[in-house]
Amino acid sequence: MLTKAALANLQELMPGSDGSHVLAGFGWHQGWNNHLNGKFYAEYETNLTHFIQDMRKDLGVPARPFVVGESGMTKPTEKNPRALSLMKAQAVVAEHPEFKGNVAFVSTRAFWRPQEQFPKKQGYHWNSNGEIFYLIGESMGGAMKRLLDSH
Repeated sequence: MLTKAALANLQELMPGSDGSHVLAGFGWHQGWNNHLNGKFYAEYETNLTHFIQDMRKDLGVPARPFVVGESGMTKPTEKNPRALSLMKAQAVVAEHPEFKGNVAFVSTRAFWRPQEQFPKKQGYHWNSNGEIFYLIGESMGGAMKRLLDSH
């Protein structure tokens, strides 16, 4: 797995580091292609659940906090059924009984900004608006801190 290889090579990947690390938690913000590809979005909840379980198992951290950032990269008034289904699946995973207190969902649709504030008009990846990326990171970081503080 790439994660294990990266953790084993920290000194090479981060010159000047001593290679030590603490894997405090995971952040996951993904889903655009799942929103577009109808054959995947219906299975997203199951796949994300397995991904969280598999990452924890593979790295030997069974209940390590995990934050899922909503793939709400279109305006808050999204109406596309695939996008709505994907975002709902992301939220529902955090409600699974096995994830109570160690998985959090962060809604991101409210971070959308008016079209005139977009450096690019590409219709995805938040139209490259840096403020939105900052707000997502801040919200996911806050959720991670709350999970860590509760343990």
